[in-house]
Amino acid sequence: MCKIYYYIWNVSYIASIFILTVIAIERYIVIIHPLNSRHFMTRKRLKIAQVLIWVVSLAYNVPYLVLYDTMSFGEFELCYHDEENTLKLKWLSLVNMLVWFCLPLVVIAVLYYRVAKTLWATTVVSAMRLRPYPDMDHSTSIRLPSTLSSSDAYESNVDVEISMTKSTDDTRQNKSKYRLTYASSTTTVAKARKKVIRLLICVVVAFAICVFPHMVKVLDHYWNIFTISHKTMLILSPVSFIILYMNSVLNPFLYAIFSTNFRRSFADSVSRCRKYF
Repeated sequence: MCKIYYYIWNVSYIASIFILTVIAIERYIVIIHPLNSRHFMTRKRLKIAQVLIWVVSLAYNVPYLVLYDTMSFGEFELCYHDEENTLKLKWLSLVNMLVWFCLPLVVIAVLYYRVAKTLWATTVVSAMRLRPYPDMDHSTSIRLPSTLSSSDAYESNVDVEISMTKSTDDTRQNKSKYRLTYASSTTTVAKARKKVIRLLICVVVAFAICVFPHMVKVLDHYWNIFTISHKTMLILSPVSFIILYMNSVLNPFLYAIFSTNFRRSFADSVSRCRKYF
């Protein structure tokens, strides 16, 4: 149990970080390259990605099965590491900080920045298209054939003016209806895209805030950077664990707040589950 304890909780949080990074890559491909994503994001590759995430997480943390063991201190038997493995754990903690915090944070931030930039650019372009349509000029002149007499020409001019007025009114009404419909749909899309942008920002910020305390605590445990007292560490250790796993807890709530599709899909999943009970 000593070996399994350190092994399992390292596997769980590394797999969680790995999943968040893969989700960021998937969203980037779907939004930036929507046509290629249909051929690339197949169900088979999704299953392969899920298996690889857990295989890599399980294999990467094998050193914890070796470096930790039960040790006797007088009458007490504790789960700890000996002095020979201290140096190995120090460098392993530093590698974890770089590979499983700094690198994923940079990847997620860069990908979501490009996604947000693309969504914002398309939103601005759509807004620029909402400008008035030019109406048809009422003074448009029409040249009549020279063979017409003066009376015929007068009657024809009256008919043309009436026809032009009706045509202009119909055109103006059609364009007005089209513009209102287009404006409404564009505004809805713009609001949805802004929500997605805010969601991406919140996901990045939540990841940085939730994972950072745990990584700092682990580094301080092996490198004594801040020289924190033992009593303080007894408090910070469980708090940093709670904050770390709050990252996974917060994500579904963030999606539910900012994503209408997520709420709709969640409600659909719940309704389907009720059918089986």
